[in-house]
Amino acid sequence: MGIRNVVGQAVRNEDYFHRPIEEKKLRNVISSGSHVLISAPRRVGKTSLMFYLMDNPCEGCIYIYLITQSIYDSNAFYQKLHTALLDSGNVDDTIIITKKAKKMLASIIGQVDKVTVTAIGGVELKDGKEPNYQEECRKILSSLNMKGNKLVIMIDEFPQTVENIREKSETEAIRFLQQFQELTKSPNLFGKVQFILTGSIGLENVVSRMQATKYITDLNSHPVGPLLEKEGVALIMELVEKMDFDITEDVALEFLDLIKWNIPFYIQLLVQELNNLYLEEPFTWVDGTHFGKAFENAIKNRSYFLHWEERLRKSFQKDGYKLAVEILDRIATRDTLSGNEIHDLAVKHSLEEDYKEVLRTLIYDGYINNDDDHAVYRFNSPLLQAWWRKNVTN
Repeated sequence: MGIRNVVGQAVRNEDYFHRPIEEKKLRNVISSGSHVLISAPRRVGKTSLMFYLMDNPCEGCIYIYLITQSIYDSNAFYQKLHTALLDSGNVDDTIIITKKAKKMLASIIGQVDKVTVTAIGGVELKDGKEPNYQEECRKILSSLNMKGNKLVIMIDEFPQTVENIREKSETEAIRFLQQFQELTKSPNLFGKVQFILTGSIGLENVVSRMQATKYITDLNSHPVGPLLEKEGVALIMELVEKMDFDITEDVALEFLDLIKWNIPFYIQLLVQELNNLYLEEPFTWVDGTHFGKAFENAIKNRSYFLHWEERLRKSFQKDGYKLAVEILDRIATRDTLSGNEIHDLAVKHSLEEDYKEVLRTLIYDGYINNDDDHAVYRFNSPLLQAWWRKNVTN
């Protein structure tokens, strides 16, 4: 039947591409009972993977999912968590919980002091003051009688939330991390409440800038990588099955060789461009000529990768941003850049003490790698490299 080609968005149900190995690995981590940090660059499919686990829960697991990327305040974060815990109303795109889980949660969550749950899942205060939502969440979670079940709370864009709070006050961001660590380490939560955190930026990078890594050491880091070659071929075949043209597995392998870094977004993007080519001039079978045209059309579209450039502006201060862009500019035009050359650029920008943080961010966020030679850096993706060279360097 194939799957729809949904580019750049998390998918669920019939549009989800199964990754049995990653699914099993994450289930095993959840079974261990530890709090989990799903670590992976953007566009690898972390959110879709969480949705799959939530839609296909392990026996005895109740899942709650919330996304917190627009939150800039610690109390607002816990207010959203509080609402997610108490909500038994309509499902929306930011708080998702199955009807079965809602019914079960309704039977196990006790009364919360000083608040009355409203019909829409909010609270009304008896004394008219804004509640301390962190404390209210702690009360709810600590008093749960899970009856042998486990509540798994999935928080998407948690690193972005920390960074948002840091933009307002680094002191407040550190206090937020301290409080969250206290909550996750609470003995009253052990065995019955588990947090899974993820996001499109690296939590480790965000907290290291504040010298606060000690507050996330209790998280079990679970990396999610690009698709294996056989998975990449399978995804291409499933996507093309919905199209009006065909592709052989051998040609799909050539397709992957062009992409190099097999993340779903790149594959879906080029399949979309193949379909656009077909609509302009129909063909029956995909060949290398079509790949080349699809590749060229993709890099012409500035919007496809614009967020990769914009992300750097948010990640770094002025000098850090300039250094990051110059590193990427040089690799885009020369294909590689040595560690010594990067050090020299850091000296040029007066960042010789801090440039490794810039480098770590570029690696974690999916721009570059030094996998083949630890002293030589290159783009992960020829597609992103070509786009950068055309739309940024020039």
